[in-house]
Amino acid sequence: MKYVLSKKVKKDLEVCKKVVILRPQFIERFLIMDIKPKKVKNNYETTFVVAGDLTEQEHKEVSEKFLNILKNGEADILNVEQWGLRRLAYPINAKFNGYYTFVEFNAFGELIEKLEREYRYDERVIRFLTVRLDKHAVAYNNKRREQGFGMRQGLEAK
Repeated sequence: MKYVLSKKVKKDLEVCKKVVILRPQFIERFLIMDIKPKKVKNNYETTFVVAGDLTEQEHKEVSEKFLNILKNGEADILNVEQWGLRRLAYPINAKFNGYYTFVEFNAFGELIEKLEREYRYDERVIRFLTVRLDKHAVAYNNKRREQGFGMRQGLEAK
């Protein structure tokens, strides 16, 4: 993990070095007091299922809503796939069909909490799953996109 020292800590450290010669272990303790982790965007993919009794237009509105949440949260949308209406493996809330949408993006971790909260609040979404990708999954998704599986039917990443 990468760390960034605040300007205040750097200034205080310089003053301490000039006034007193400190032992290395004291300098380390001093630095640990005000270390903040650097923000890094991680790779994520999310899949959500919208109730199948909605019209195609309503499904696109729901998808656009969640894509706008990602865009407003400074996420870089890499891939959007509309998998369309599919039969569910088992009934969920007495529904047997659902529209599936798959989104691949880079974002800060705080955005995931907001996105999943919005999934829970929206009654039209019956299931969702958001996963942080490791380097192997990112390589697989890049290869998959190059072979033409991405950007199906409609919504394109911009």
